[in-house]
Amino acid sequence: MTWTTPTKNLDQRVEAGATWLDTYGPADWAQRVEPARLHMASAYRCVLGQVFADRAIADRGEEEDGYSYACDLAVENGSAGNDPGFLWGQTHGFAGNEGDLNALEGRWLRLIADRAATLAPA
Repeated sequence: MTWTTPTKNLDQRVEAGATWLDTYGPADWAQRVEPARLHMASAYRCVLGQVFADRAIADRGEEEDGYSYACDLAVENGSAGNDPGFLWGQTHGFAGNEGDLNALEGRWLRLIADRAATLAPA
């Protein structure tokens, strides 16, 4: 199978993912990601894996991962448009080829740290 390379750069992809999470994820999604556990190649430890873990298990059982659950949610609510599954994950900074994963992880960590700093009391 051939995967299409997204036309957005990595920062744009992560920003698109954060916007999607702001709209469709829990209000505290950025606080649900444990930076020390973040591993973009894992459907359980990636951003979506951590953010949607509880909902995935509650709705579908112990074996369901948060990444797959969120991809299905994007298809079900129409926000995935014509990019279902892995391609949607790529265009929103949740997935990528091997060369992208470390860079995506770093960008997500930076975005989450920035959000935490914004929420921290002055």
